[in-house]
Amino acid sequence: MELDILLITNGLTCLIISAVSIITGSKLVLKYFQNKERVLLLVGIAWILMYEGWWAPSISFILLLITNQGLSIELFFLVALSLGPVSITLWMIAFTDLMDKKKLQKPLIIILVIQIIFFEAFFLYYLFTEPSMLLDIVGIIDAKYKLLIFLFYIEVICLLIITSTIFAWKSFKLDNHAIRLKAKFILIGFILFIIGASLDFFLELDILTMLLYRGLLVISSFTFYFGFFLPKSLKNLLLKEN
Repeated sequence: MELDILLITNGLTCLIISAVSIITGSKLVLKYFQNKERVLLLVGIAWILMYEGWWAPSISFILLLITNQGLSIELFFLVALSLGPVSITLWMIAFTDLMDKKKLQKPLIIILVIQIIFFEAFFLYYLFTEPSMLLDIVGIIDAKYKLLIFLFYIEVICLLIITSTIFAWKSFKLDNHAIRLKAKFILIGFILFIIGASLDFFLELDILTMLLYRGLLVISSFTFYFGFFLPKSLKNLLLKEN
């Protein structure tokens, strides 16, 4: 198959997004083994899995280059969406840790686990009986998602907006300027992710918009990481300005 510039741009940007999120998330996980702070492990894995939607186009692009074929619709779904509920569960546990609301964790986990079981059973049923209810493969390496996936995505976005806003609001009330600065980076990381992912998910993309929206996703990974481990030079500069 002849590769056009849009397909190449699509594949390469998905690869870059996936690689950057895996690198930044893995760095947070590695920091857990140094600092023994559970929240670093949770947010690191959650951040990696939140970008799962770009793994399938990345793998399809690599397969296309090697075999001239992409993933099947079943494999595309499993790679792109099967771990989404897990990422949200991990983030919600981390969120209650950060907010010192551990009493909420048990009922919250129960609710989320029930939802995960329902989600996986529901979507796996349609995947192997009528996958067109969930998505259609578009242009070999991409997919067009259907209403059921849209509804799940909207729920995820709402949870991220609510929790990141609460976290930032609580942090901004503290007198510790360093914590407030880190909270700003975490909030910016989530905002950039929500904007970039929503535009990428809901809109038809050309080369320019693809580079713009996915550029936001790449930047979101770095800003989110800075929310936990801000380089000293940048931290001193920003705190000095404040």
